[in-house]
Amino acid sequence: MIHALVAEPPSVETRLARAERTAHRERTARLEAERIAEHGLRTLYDSKQRLQLLQHITGVANRARTIPEALAAALEAICERMNWTIGNVLMVSEDRSYVEGCDIWRATDASGVMAFIEA
Repeated sequence: MIHALVAEPPSVETRLARAERTAHRERTARLEAERIAEHGLRTLYDSKQRLQLLQHITGVANRARTIPEALAAALEAICERMNWTIGNVLMVSEDRSYVEGCDIWRATDASGVMAFIEA
């Protein structure tokens, strides 16, 4: 006489719990993949924006007749890109020991920032 051991099929509760764990793992993996993709896309977009800004500044600087004109145009582009309401060009000292502001400013509302500029 041959006796065969036959395993009982898992209960409905066991199969349901296993399916829920699998679904949870898959959802977690999908969310992580989406987060990674979104981060990569954001990084790519930011890099493209910086490159476009640099290309714009390079073109403006090449067309400028003077260094202050080039700096003012670069400041304008940077302030627009960064949504800054005020900007000032800083120059490095000849001995490279400090930076100081120069008289190249950009402000979207000059009346609102005059006190700041004069200070």
